[in-house]
Amino acid sequence: MPLTEADAKAKGFQKISDCGGLKKSCKRMAINLSENHPFVLSGNYYHISAYFVNPAIICTSGRSAVEYKQQGVGTDLYIQNGTDPITNAIKIPHEQSDISSTQWTEGRCFPSMGKHYWFNVRKDMNCDEFWPAFLLYNGGKLNAFGWAMYANITSPRVEHPKKSTIFAFMNPPPDCIIHS
Repeated sequence: MPLTEADAKAKGFQKISDCGGLKKSCKRMAINLSENHPFVLSGNYYHISAYFVNPAIICTSGRSAVEYKQQGVGTDLYIQNGTDPITNAIKIPHEQSDISSTQWTEGRCFPSMGKHYWFNVRKDMNCDEFWPAFLLYNGGKLNAFGWAMYANITSPRVEHPKKSTIFAFMNPPPDCIIHS
């Protein structure tokens, strides 16, 4: 994935919105999906956003070249959960031990991936409530995250696990996913 605006443009990405009209642009890339929170409508597209730097910094002053050189892509993980990236961003705990005070639900440890956590997943939940992100912890540390969309998306970057595999990620998986 491109790390600069110039690289994104060179690879055919297009800017579709700003940070709600804030001072400095906060570029997002999008795919066309039906509405599912935390997706945010921008024109004819819905997008979902993750940030590796506090959105309050990205969408206002930005980072200096020195900060970018020191921090690289970023230092944290924030997932936007609403229309305003500054007020609606959820900061994800670095330490697995800090996740118990959140609504993230412990899933299963999948070999070579790590311990999965899903947002407020319940066996009897309605799939309209399904939050399309998961966290991965290894050795007690956040080491990855992923998007898990309850949609048929055609892309070489998207996996389509079999229903039987879902039991290896979630504990318990929602009935609405298993019986659909």
